[in-house]
Amino acid sequence: MKNIFCKTDILIIGSGPAGSLSGYEILKKKKLKVIILEQGKQKRDFVKPYSSDEMDIGYYKSGLTPAFGRGNIVYAIANCVGGGSEINSGFFFNFPKHLLNSWKKKISFLNYYELNKNINNIKKNLNIVLDKKNEGLSSKVLLKGSKKLKLRSEAVPRWIKSSKINNKWSHKRYGMTETYIKMFKKKGGIIIKEIRAKKIIKFAKNKNEEIVVECIKNNKKIFIKTKYLICCGGAIFTPLFLRKSNIKENIGDSLMMHQMTRVVAKFKNEINEDKFGVPIRQINHFKPKMTFGCSISGKEHLALWMSDENNLNQIIRNYKKYSIYYSLINSSSKGKVLDLPFLDEPYVFYNLSKNDLKNHFLGLKRLSRILFRGGAQEIFFSKGNLGNETKTSFKNYNEVVQFLENKKNYIPEVSSIHLFSSVSMGKSREYPLDSYGKLKKFTNIYVNDSSILPSTTGVNPQGIIMAMAKRNINNLVKYL
Repeated sequence: MKNIFCKTDILIIGSGPAGSLSGYEILKKKKLKVIILEQGKQKRDFVKPYSSDEMDIGYYKSGLTPAFGRGNIVYAIANCVGGGSEINSGFFFNFPKHLLNSWKKKISFLNYYELNKNINNIKKNLNIVLDKKNEGLSSKVLLKGSKKLKLRSEAVPRWIKSSKINNKWSHKRYGMTETYIKMFKKKGGIIIKEIRAKKIIKFAKNKNEEIVVECIKNNKKIFIKTKYLICCGGAIFTPLFLRKSNIKENIGDSLMMHQMTRVVAKFKNEINEDKFGVPIRQINHFKPKMTFGCSISGKEHLALWMSDENNLNQIIRNYKKYSIYYSLINSSSKGKVLDLPFLDEPYVFYNLSKNDLKNHFLGLKRLSRILFRGGAQEIFFSKGNLGNETKTSFKNYNEVVQFLENKKNYIPEVSSIHLFSSVSMGKSREYPLDSYGKLKKFTNIYVNDSSILPSTTGVNPQGIIMAMAKRNINNLVKYL
């Protein structure tokens, strides 16, 4: 075949948490040639965290990609070496037992001991820390409000270590580029960046044949031969790649998301430490159905979420008195990831259901109540589908309740950074993957990222995704 770029034993598409872990775990146990492809760039060290430059470099389409359908939900996915671990909040949760019990009904051979062991191993490699002393002023508002209302809250461990020196915050992120990718390269692994895996053009009929993947690099078409293919491009790009490869049955038909709405709270005193990053406290009283926490509240982020306000300039001048918070609901709604002829971009269709909107209203009420009890003087909702002339700021909790009861047609701005389940594992026929992530109808093609999860997680998912990915790879290496 012409233009063969290289041959490898194992080709992994995507260098995010699942992809980089998969590559390292294979090389830790087997002496094979493993290549990871990454369509994004290397995020440069001098790019400030959560800045507009980071959005441009680290996110697909600068982090603002709309899904088609009711609500016009916006989703954000990583597009850089190391994937989401290089740009997200770094929150890390253990494997919830209720989630395991639910998934056991759908996936064979799930073992809590094994997954918990994987979690503990990953924690060590990511230097997971819990630092309650440095949780941030915005975070303490949630603590104060939750205590007054007798709600449970927690400071969440993460793979980012924050410290304050001479009244300035500094952060050390233990994302994939600092952990698993370094470990992968040390074992002899190869990463090729700024290359897009377009489709499979030759399938293996048996385990002795090779798969051929067509890729695009520097606007040139190249081909890579591999004995095994592991797709780790995430819940949007993995189904797109498979569908472009004409693998479409039950692929991309069950996309799920955590849905998030944001509010801005104004305080009497300066509360916004814009160099802090994402404060670490969450209200876990209503989990797994609903979670409340802090968002990144830099000046540019505040300008984005308050762009509809008439006194925006005044707000920005006093931005340290404002902070952004989120209400997250664990939705059971399903969308689709489709491929369109002659386009290389994904077409994502997702409707906000009536039940989703009902839960968003409830979440906004609960979060507002917590924030007012925590010291907020005024709370601002997004305008959503309402005109700019509609007032969406409130001085007390009763005003919030009255607004939501009177504006039944209100659809707030909704976004998602946690996407799942578009190529799910499962025992029954409707699942395209078997219980270890192999495509049931194909030879030596695997999926091993957030796509494989049979449902949403209800918590920040990176630890859970990585634990499941490690489980699947541990099974695969037995047969390599």
